[in-house]
Amino acid sequence: MRKLARFNRNDSYYSTIYFSYRNILYKGIFFSNYTDNVTPVFFFQLNSYDLNGNIIDVIVLDKRVYVDGNEVLYFDDLTIQQNGEILVSKHEQYLLDYELNNSQDEGLGKGGAKYKIITYQMSNFGIFKKIKNQLSTI
Repeated sequence: MRKLARFNRNDSYYSTIYFSYRNILYKGIFFSNYTDNVTPVFFFQLNSYDLNGNIIDVIVLDKRVYVDGNEVLYFDDLTIQQNGEILVSKHEQYLLDYELNNSQDEGLGKGGAKYKIITYQMSNFGIFKKIKNQLSTI
């Protein structure tokens, strides 16, 4: 089972959505945390539960954060479809007016962005399975 987020006394979390798919209960939770005691991160996590209320699986579907001194914005958009597929568009946008490259000289130009579309399937047993991964640059 994937690691379930641990909540500290100072963390905030809110249950926001409940739905059932193939006799499995799903609960969506928004919460915030800090990556380095300074940078706030906002998350959306989906949990699956059996009929007895025991947790089956956990998946983080959205994570929003500014990093590198507010030079890069990371955020995700998601759609949960009626057929049990979850489409997650993971975005990475550079908020700079100059080129940003990493140590392998890869990067994006001024204000560039890239995104990755990941498709998950909710199984009949409440397990989240990644079924597709696609990378694009804007």
